[in-house]
Amino acid sequence: MKKFLKTILFLCALSSIAYAEDDAMAILNKKRAEIEKAEKAKAKLAKEAEEKAKKEAEVYWPQKVGQINLTY
Repeated sequence: MKKFLKTILFLCALSSIAYAEDDAMAILNKKRAEIEKAEKAKAKLAKEAEEKAKKEAEVYWPQKVGQINLTY
């Protein structure tokens, strides 16, 4: 009887570990998705800022002759 109870206890412990591992993987996957979403948003903002800086640079430093804009 003692061995049977130890076996049941051991199986319950294994079940708890497996359940905890599944929960941990679900949490990690959720956090990974949030991080990827944030990185995409950050990359989009960086690209927009780069395009804006490029446009502003073209206003003050035209690439072609005849594009001179003398606004101050």
